[in-house]
Amino acid sequence: MTTTNSKLSPAQRSANFKLATRKYEQTIPTMTYAEGQTVSVILPKSRFAQKLYLQIAGTFTTSHATKTTFAKSPFDKYNLLKQIRLQLNNGFNPYQISGRDLFLYNQMSNGINELLDSDAFGSTALGNVVSVGGTANQIKYTLEMPLTINERDEVGIINLQNPETSVTLSIDCDTIKASLMSDVDVVVSNVNIVITPILVSFSIPALADAVPDYSIMKLVSEDMRNIPSNGEFRIALPTGLTYRKILVFVASDTIGTALTTAQLTKIQIAFNQADVPISVPTDYLAWKNKVDYQGSLPKGCFVLDFASQGIANLGGSRDYVDTEGITNFELILSLSGISGTTNTVWVVAEKLAKLQ
Repeated sequence: MTTTNSKLSPAQRSANFKLATRKYEQTIPTMTYAEGQTVSVILPKSRFAQKLYLQIAGTFTTSHATKTTFAKSPFDKYNLLKQIRLQLNNGFNPYQISGRDLFLYNQMSNGINELLDSDAFGSTALGNVVSVGGTANQIKYTLEMPLTINERDEVGIINLQNPETSVTLSIDCDTIKASLMSDVDVVVSNVNIVITPILVSFSIPALADAVPDYSIMKLVSEDMRNIPSNGEFRIALPTGLTYRKILVFVASDTIGTALTTAQLTKIQIAFNQADVPISVPTDYLAWKNKVDYQGSLPKGCFVLDFASQGIANLGGSRDYVDTEGITNFELILSLSGISGTTNTVWVVAEKLAKLQ
């Protein structure tokens, strides 16, 4: 797929685009949170889409005969969004990810993760007061869905104005009780929550030589696996794509109770089973992630970041993992001291794919 007949390079068109476009930040139609259902909205067919923000805000009432608070589940408020999908009618899904894993992805996408979960910045609030007559609790937070690889480059930008392209944002809503709390006897009522998408877009220049190359799509997806036992656990990852980041989150259950670096001791990636370019202990990786993202990631979360070369998310393509010519691409986890059969790993991958 080509965007113009110009002989200019993508870098030259990108430079022209920065001079000839205008940025827009606009709220698109809100969606009412509906427990156990799917809500969706079609993105407006205008301009280039660069990013989406999802603001979740509202109230719910909790009551119990004796309890005054409910016990929050791990990642509580983010679990409200069971799955988020950004779907193109050409078969590509730039996003297919849970709210919890989008929160984890946000922390490595912008290098300021400590701000994301801070009440001081108005980004997060979750009440958990319970009373006999029922108490209304507030919930409010914002998640970020960057479509381009960073704020500097246009790689991954989506042309919404293309008459052949339709882009839909769909969200599967979980239930309040299953998402937020571990108390099964607390009564939840009067749920009044809305999801407000805010679209960041850029105008399409009139000059063809200023239209950026939008033939590369950024894809963010998650995969969940059960970990059966101690030892090496190998996960085959899709090939034919270029990987920028791989996030691993390990838990002792399916709700997100994190494992430690003593339980997940090493992470490796292997090409065609014989070539192992990365083999590092998780305590080193936790330290490196803290340096890259200016703050510790949540426990149990580790990132192999091929896009960080000194400044998070602003590195070049030097360290990207291109699997187009690889027949087998595996993530290998070394586990020790785990018990039971409910241990779970989530793998969130940021990849690049070229449109045909």
